[in-house]
Amino acid sequence: MAVEDQAPPGFVADDEQEGGHDEEGGHDEEGASSGSKAEAGLIGHRGDFPATPPPAPPPAYAPGDAADGEEAPPVAAPLEPPPRDSRQKRLGKALTSLRENPPKMPTGPQLPACPTVKCNLKDRLQQFPQSYCDTLSRRPWAFLLLYSIVIVTLIPLTWRPIVIDSDLDAFRRVDGPAASAQSAYLASLGSMRAVRSKTDLSQRTTFRIEIIYQAKEGSVFSEAALRDVRAFELQLRGLAGWKTMCGMSDEAAQFRCTPGESLGNYVWPKRLDNYLDPLGYFRLAFDGSAKERFPVPAVLKYLGEGLAAPHEPSKFLPQGFSGESSGLVRSLFTFTSASLDDSEFKQKYDEFIASDLYPALAGMVDESRKPDDPNSWDKPKTVKVYWRGHGVDEYEVDLALYGDLKLALGPLVLSMLVAWLKFRSLFLSFAGTLILSCVCLLAYLSLPVEKVSPASCLGVFLIFAFGFGSLFRAQDLWRGSRREALSNSERLVELHKQAVLEMLPLLGSALCFYIYVGSLLRPLREFGMFLGTAMLLACGSCVAVFVPVLLLHEGWIRPFLQRRCQKRCRGWLLTVLEPTDVRIRWAPVAQKIMQISTFRKGKPVLGITAVAVFIAFVAAISVAATTTVTGMPEIFPPSHHKNAGRPVLASFAPASDSKVPAPFEAQMCEPGRSVGNSICGLHWCDIAATPDNKSLAVYPDDEVAPCTCHVVQMIRKSKFCKTIELTFSVSGRRAVEIPTADLVALTRSFAQAQWPLAQQVTAQSGPSSRRLPSLVVEDWASGETQVDDFIALPSISMVFETDSIEISMSSCAEQVICHCGPKKCTPPDGFTVSLAAMELPIRSAKNSTVKSSSSLAPSSEVVALFGITPLKGGILADSSQTSWEFDADFDPASPSSQRAMLKVCNELPSSLRVIEGSCWVVDFRAWLLARGEQFPISRFTDFQLTLKEFLISHPAAAQSMWLNEDNNLTATMFVFKVIAGDGPTQVMNDRAQWLQHIKTLNSEATSSASGCMVTSQIWVDMEALQEALKSAWEVTFNVVLVVSAIGLLYTMDLEIMGTILVISFGICSGVAFFVFCIGGWNFGPWELTILTVFFSYSVEPAFYIGHAFIQPGLLAILPKQDKGDVLPALADDQGEVPPDLSDLGLPSPGEPIASPGEQSLVAEAGSERGDGEVQIAKPLQPIEKAAVDPTTLSEVSSVQPKSEEAPEAVLHRSIRLILSFVLMGAIKLILCGFLLLPSQIRLFQRLGTVAIVLPLLCVPAMLVLMPTIILISGRTRREPDLFVAARYAYAKTSWMWT
Repeated sequence: MAVEDQAPPGFVADDEQEGGHDEEGGHDEEGASSGSKAEAGLIGHRGDFPATPPPAPPPAYAPGDAADGEEAPPVAAPLEPPPRDSRQKRLGKALTSLRENPPKMPTGPQLPACPTVKCNLKDRLQQFPQSYCDTLSRRPWAFLLLYSIVIVTLIPLTWRPIVIDSDLDAFRRVDGPAASAQSAYLASLGSMRAVRSKTDLSQRTTFRIEIIYQAKEGSVFSEAALRDVRAFELQLRGLAGWKTMCGMSDEAAQFRCTPGESLGNYVWPKRLDNYLDPLGYFRLAFDGSAKERFPVPAVLKYLGEGLAAPHEPSKFLPQGFSGESSGLVRSLFTFTSASLDDSEFKQKYDEFIASDLYPALAGMVDESRKPDDPNSWDKPKTVKVYWRGHGVDEYEVDLALYGDLKLALGPLVLSMLVAWLKFRSLFLSFAGTLILSCVCLLAYLSLPVEKVSPASCLGVFLIFAFGFGSLFRAQDLWRGSRREALSNSERLVELHKQAVLEMLPLLGSALCFYIYVGSLLRPLREFGMFLGTAMLLACGSCVAVFVPVLLLHEGWIRPFLQRRCQKRCRGWLLTVLEPTDVRIRWAPVAQKIMQISTFRKGKPVLGITAVAVFIAFVAAISVAATTTVTGMPEIFPPSHHKNAGRPVLASFAPASDSKVPAPFEAQMCEPGRSVGNSICGLHWCDIAATPDNKSLAVYPDDEVAPCTCHVVQMIRKSKFCKTIELTFSVSGRRAVEIPTADLVALTRSFAQAQWPLAQQVTAQSGPSSRRLPSLVVEDWASGETQVDDFIALPSISMVFETDSIEISMSSCAEQVICHCGPKKCTPPDGFTVSLAAMELPIRSAKNSTVKSSSSLAPSSEVVALFGITPLKGGILADSSQTSWEFDADFDPASPSSQRAMLKVCNELPSSLRVIEGSCWVVDFRAWLLARGEQFPISRFTDFQLTLKEFLISHPAAAQSMWLNEDNNLTATMFVFKVIAGDGPTQVMNDRAQWLQHIKTLNSEATSSASGCMVTSQIWVDMEALQEALKSAWEVTFNVVLVVSAIGLLYTMDLEIMGTILVISFGICSGVAFFVFCIGGWNFGPWELTILTVFFSYSVEPAFYIGHAFIQPGLLAILPKQDKGDVLPALADDQGEVPPDLSDLGLPSPGEPIASPGEQSLVAEAGSERGDGEVQIAKPLQPIEKAAVDPTTLSEVSSVQPKSEEAPEAVLHRSIRLILSFVLMGAIKLILCGFLLLPSQIRLFQRLGTVAIVLPLLCVPAMLVLMPTIILISGRTRREPDLFVAARYAYAKTSWMWT
């Protein structure tokens, strides 16, 4: 029984949606010509008979087409079916006959039979693509539901919180040998004690904040600069959160946070005594709260003489400081957990950072950089502030990243808007954005990392920039499939066939990103794996998920919206949801491009372009070669304190927490006054108001230095003393430069002149001179101070002669104070100025003591380790967390191991430039010898027990040891302070010498101590500078090779691929000129990476143009596949013709099997009942129809190149077809780049800059230069080069097998 031909529910032909012609080729891609609705279903699924179309059935009318209140049009009466007793019987018999005696097909060579299971599996595999497409065309919603269930299930199961790795040093840390050793050393520091001590502060959780001040002008020791430092630190210590955190810290370590470790505490000390004590001293408390400044030279002397240990100048001043002025000063503040359970302490610290600490630090940074306002009473700060600290650095990076991620919503919305214009559907735009968002999440979950690098955040932007390209191509293929097939099933087959080739450039881009996995930089490896995985998922989702979305949109969503919204909704709403009328005419643009690419206009264009590329290339190379390779990307802008303060922070030695507090109080003493058993911090005196005082600090070298000596009135004492012991104290810089023997001879002469009655003046034999706390000489009138060296000489004995028993008494001790500098002190109480003269000789080279240059040069630390072995991690293992293990072969109890450790400390060649070393084994040997024991410890002595006894008297040595549960030594280290090399080359040469020296020692040691290794942080930094850029160049070279291989596979033409590479070189030269010459970028590995990332994007349009140009030659050589539009003839090899079945009512060739929309009643199989009736099987499903004009199938598609066409026509057509895809992507990339420019993260800003510049260069180059070069070359051959070469090679080598 025949039924009315009607459309599936919800289906509306595209000619009702969009009429006319599309500019992207021939007929409208979104619809067919009018009047073809009924004709569109004439050809069914694969295997239908092509024939003359039968008379069109009445127009289909789907339920719901009529508007409310409108009467539905009449439906044609159904046709009367043939009589059941005749037609159905004959039909059943015919089908039964065909099953029992099937017609013989023409046979070829017979193949051996195969097992049934294997043949069935093979048949199923061959039929799977067609079955998949058939099922997908009927139930696209089922596939989307399945994918949704998989994603909704997979993401929660594999979800982990997104934590950003804010360790910026990871950007310049390479996975080289130096980094591996240093990482193992740093990671092992957390396991130095198997059993953590509750009283050892070094095993507590600590959070350190390091603040560095830089003077804007002059010295940081100026009054204004020091005042600003004091005000800022008082502000910090006054924060409520600061007081809370310091109160929660261990009592023994609260000195680290209040008052902290700051030079300002010594510069602004509080006076505890308002008057000079009768003993001649006054006290100071170093808390930094005073308003009267202590002289900076006096502070430096106090710190430098070791009286403020553990504080010393190197803790507060940069390396290499040797004078009295510095532009930098550092302060340290540390919070220490009060117990081993630090969970609450960490939580409070995080809250303190967010609420108090970071706002205060950021506010000080901003305030210190305010320009001077002449109209304001407020004076600007005289110092710039830089800081770094535990937790606060991570918080700042996280804050900037999350702020920039909010800005990333702009590119996301903009990408969705551009996709809306390209898809002409809000539904497809939203679906594409949702798919790419899921791709980002799945790519993130596939990364085996705990913390995500900021570089991966760049990948999110690139996914939305590049990922939409695959979706755009999928829609173009789906539209173009209408010209290759009628049914949706066949369209899907054609789409998947073409997608394999069309997605090849995108797959090549994903492969290029995977090349970054071979980089030495871990963030770059993570970036490559994340982006490569995302691009693969984007391509797979495009074919697997977005194609059902397209099918659902075309068959259900768009017809439903047009039916429901056309009369019920406002016009603008339908335009927003389905803007079918929003079109851009690309044909005039393509025509204009071809006019520029013609032979006459193309030559000037190529000439100008070649000159511009040459100039840009030379300029970019020149600028890049002269810039400093930092090895680290500029995460923040140059003005940010992290970037601007990087060299400032690097100028200081690594900070360490003080184990004990420095003396909080100190006594300032008058010269010659005894303070009992107390130690004077400094000596202090006022300048005598005499005319001979000079403004000079020291006497010139070519002048003698007269001394003024103060002596005690000893006239009466001399009557009762037979022997007087004179103690000479001499001040002045000249005094410390004269050899002690010469200075003692001068004091003897002075004593003889001062006491002529002395019969004998003898210098005591014994130790040489010793230094006293320095003398601060103050000019009370001007307030100026000067610090002079102060030394004590060996005592001098004077013997007097007497005739009286009365004066025969014991010896007396007296003091003599001599000031040999230009500025003289006033005599203390009880002293008088001596009339005897003493002069220091002219300063000469032989009696001058010059400080070693090594003590003034910048230094670094080299650590020698015994018992630690580094282990290499995985591909994405953080180099800062490289695994390590204890060396099982290391046995410190072995005498050979003890000798090897001592040898490392004592046998250091001068080429290693060691300044000093910290080796407990040297002290251990001296301790043993002092006890009368031998070193190494004898075999029958318990080494570990002896070592524990040594640690009781030398507890500091335990800081260099790894102890197990029994407090036995399992590993140890020795630290050497060495002169830092100048530049990467010298540093790496120093490293090579160290490695060679240790290798020699290891070869001479036994197996119990042959695993010594050395490491240094400066080696890691210099290795990164050398290896990071080298690795980036290797990755870039590999990317170019992969892009070339993919392009060659896609185009099969060497000439086309060579043209693409030349154009790409010009594009990269232009981008390099802009970023290095105009933008002022420093050339480094990350800058090179950003340029490489966009390289694959720039060549993609050229791939499509080149492929379209040689496609006719490609199709002419590749084997053609019969689309199977016609069933094979039913004749056997004997020429027998099958019986005529026309009388059975079966469709004849040329007649469709079933009309679309008809519920067929043809039986699948029939069997006669007892009454002769045939049982009717279930009706067949209606054959789907596609709204395509069948007349277009009889002619060659107007959008496919033809081999007989001229090159101009082919290029014009290919440009017109890809113009919307390329320009829409370029516009989206440019607009997104503008939205990235306000980002705080410098990498995001630079990525936005390249995203703007690259399309402006790439689009004209690929759309204009590519056709121009092809046309000017005069090439008319359309056959690919590789096929020509293959045919030539085949012809030349065919003699080998013929």
